[in-house]
Amino acid sequence: MKTALIAILTLSTLAMAQTGASDSASATASAEIIQPLELQKTADLDFGKIISNNSAGSVTVHADGSPQSDTGGASTYEEGNRAAFSVEGEADWAYNLTMPASVTLVSGSDSMAVALSNSLTNDASVLDSLGEDEFHVGGELAVGANQASGNYVGTFEVSIAYP
Repeated sequence: MKTALIAILTLSTLAMAQTGASDSASATASAEIIQPLELQKTADLDFGKIISNNSAGSVTVHADGSPQSDTGGASTYEEGNRAAFSVEGEADWAYNLTMPASVTLVSGSDSMAVALSNSLTNDASVLDSLGEDEFHVGGELAVGANQASGNYVGTFEVSIAYP
């Protein structure tokens, strides 16, 4: 009888030990959806009308909006304007800009190089409390001595992304 009682007590203790050995906990799953970035060009980069002389020069359209300038054998006859872009996305979020360092403008077999610049600090900015921002692109156009007359055109692409 003692043996039977010991066996019952042992089984009861084991059953209680097994019950206390397991437990459970809950976790929460979540996700936050943010607005995608949208980029829209609102103006093209235009160097205006330029007179080329017998020496090389340059024309600069400043991304920061300061007045257009020219040097050397290039004289601005009619000023152009900087390119403009609008950005929309998640309010108060930062974004980064990626763009080429240069673009080539072509007219037939003739060409001119443009060193591009933008109005952002370190190619980055922050959207305002409405989720909006804008930036500008300018550049320095290298005009050759006696550059052939013509309508010079080139294309460059800018892109933005959340960091």
